[in-house]
Amino acid sequence: MIAGATGNTYVLVGTDVGGTIRCRVTGTNGGGSTTAIGAQSGVVSAVAPANTVLPTISGTAKQLQSLTRTTGTWTGSPTFATQWLRCDAAGANPVAIASATGSTYVLTAADVGSTIRSRVTGTNGGGSVAAESVQTATIVSVRIISMVSGGSGTGFFGDGLDYVSARMNNPTAMTYDAAGNLYIADSGNHRIRRVTTGGIISTVAGTTSSGFSGDGAAATAAQLFQPQGMAFDATGNLYIADTSNNRVRKVTTGGIISTVAGIGTAGSTGDGSAATAAQLNYPAALAFDAVGNLYIADYNNHRIRKVTTGGIISTIAGTGIAGFNGDGVAAAAAQLNNPYSLTFDAAGNLYIADFGNNRIRMVTPGGIISTFAGTGIGGSGGDGAAATAAQVYQTKGLTFDAAGNLYFAEDGGNRVRKITSGGIISKIAGTGSYGYTGDGGDALLAKMMSPSGLAIDAAGNLYISDPDNSRIRKLTP
Repeated sequence: MIAGATGNTYVLVGTDVGGTIRCRVTGTNGGGSTTAIGAQSGVVSAVAPANTVLPTISGTAKQLQSLTRTTGTWTGSPTFATQWLRCDAAGANPVAIASATGSTYVLTAADVGSTIRSRVTGTNGGGSVAAESVQTATIVSVRIISMVSGGSGTGFFGDGLDYVSARMNNPTAMTYDAAGNLYIADSGNHRIRRVTTGGIISTVAGTTSSGFSGDGAAATAAQLFQPQGMAFDATGNLYIADTSNNRVRKVTTGGIISTVAGIGTAGSTGDGSAATAAQLNYPAALAFDAVGNLYIADYNNHRIRKVTTGGIISTIAGTGIAGFNGDGVAAAAAQLNNPYSLTFDAAGNLYIADFGNNRIRMVTPGGIISTFAGTGIGGSGGDGAAATAAQVYQTKGLTFDAAGNLYFAEDGGNRVRKITSGGIISKIAGTGSYGYTGDGGDALLAKMMSPSGLAIDAAGNLYISDPDNSRIRKLTP
């Protein structure tokens, strides 16, 4: 007896499949009741399921993000199997993704540039029917962040070993030589360290003891004091901003160190004379122009100094008074506020991380200064629009890629940002929160601690010195 089946009609259900059906009719009057049972039906067969509402996909069409499918709506009480499909940009030419058979799917690098569909197959005793979702938007890539050096803790360790296992102490700046070796200012260890293209780390200048000594001898036996910015000249000599010694040092290709600017006493005297007789005050960054002149970010003097190939020093930007007094004037008449980083573009324009003014400034070859990024208000607003209308926060670590895009670090913002050659700004790494998370994932979801120096290798990977974490981190393109 089928519970509740007492009407003139009966709709067959799944539990009837494989059986037969009879109808028992009981007639009743005043004389009593009589029952008659009709002939049995044929064997009940199953009806294949039918999809009435297509499966759907939710989630963000972005590498490393998770997509989730619904099964849609079906008749026939089927069970379900799922297959995720990789399609072209129009959603055509689907290819089954190996092992992607769950209700969720995490997008990978292989999906970038494609769209994704979900095929749901409903099955019951009557057969199987497949239904596919509409394709997603085209999957976009993300930059993946990873830790490449310093993961074993703060300190000094690792020379002669793979740099992944090395320890550093407040690495602040980086640069590459012409051979592709990476140089790191291991500021808290008072050393400059080199990572070969094979990944082996060593010390090229400094000892763990801070101080000033060693000119005229091997750089590895000399003392430095919290070195920061570095730059190579055209012949491969390494120049070091020996920041707390108020000097600029030079290491020849033969490994001999000397002083090329600064007497060691903090001050601002000496313009128009030999750089070795001049005073500097916390030189933080260095850069060379196309003809070999050396530029120094004289941080606490709020100036940019220039040392000619003949060794004569002068001020080319900044009055020595911290502040901001406008753009469109001669750079030497403009105020800066703790300039921290320098770089040149291919046209010979000098870019200055004007740290305390929350700006990036540009000085043309003709000596006129302007603001390239930032409004002067520290913050993170303005992504997706003109960099000149955006907020930036304590700018550091300027570097250009081969396409002319400028990258910079935000010490106070705990982010790395990019300005396209067309002047549009965006964030590329960091949540803005101070901390350490995110390795192996989307760089925008990672935390950093006052990122400082940036460098780009020949493959376009961006390296970030994360000084308060005592690590070097890497962003893949």
